[in-house]
Amino acid sequence: MMMMMMRRRRRRRRRRRRRKRMMRMMMMMMMMMMMMMMMMMMMMMMMMMMMMMMMMMMMMMMMMMMMIILLLMLIMMMMPKTLLCKRLGNKHRINQNCCFSF
Repeated sequence: MMMMMMRRRRRRRRRRRRRKRMMRMMMMMMMMMMMMMMMMMMMMMMMMMMMMMMMMMMMMMMMMMMMIILLLMLIMMMMPKTLLCKRLGNKHRINQNCCFSF
C-alpha cells in the first residue's frame, strides 16, 4: 500500500511538473506573440507617421509653390513694365527695368 501511494504521489508530481513546463512554454509563447504584435503595431505606426510626414511635406511644397506663384503675380501686378518689355520690342536697347526675360 505504501509503495502504491508513493508511486501515485510521484506520478502526480510529474504531472504537476509537466503542467508547469507547459504553462511556462505557453507564457513564453504568449510573450513572443505579444512582442510580435507590439513590433507590428510599431511598424504600422511608423508607416503611418512616414505617410503623414510625406503628406505634410507635399502640402508644404504645394503651399510654397502657391506662395511663389502669388509673389510672382504680385510682382507682375506691381511692375507692368516687365510685361511691356516684349510688347514694345526693344531688342536692340538693353532694358534695365526688365526683371524677367519673357
